[in-house]
Amino acid sequence: MESYSVTAEVDLDQAGRPESFRAWCRTYTVSVVGHSWEALLPLWVEENLGKPIEELRVRHYTVLASDSQRSAVVELVARGRQWFVKGFAD
Repeated sequence: MESYSVTAEVDLDQAGRPESFRAWCRTYTVSVVGHSWEALLPLWVEENLGKPIEELRVRHYTVLASDSQRSAVVELVARGRQWFVKGFAD
């Protein structure tokens, strides 16, 4: 899987899981949400002191997604309200 750190716009389904995203000027539709997990950034680091938990939560999703040209396994990561493509393998 290639590593990236590309900003993405993500649409969520009713359960809060990714159902589509836009990156690299393309729209991808998520057909399968595989693994997902959450972690917290360290609460004790000075830059994180006093931040709400939601801003410190990092959510990871491994999904199968496709656009009009190809399908790929993609790692999507949410930090607070910002989303990123962190991995991509087609």
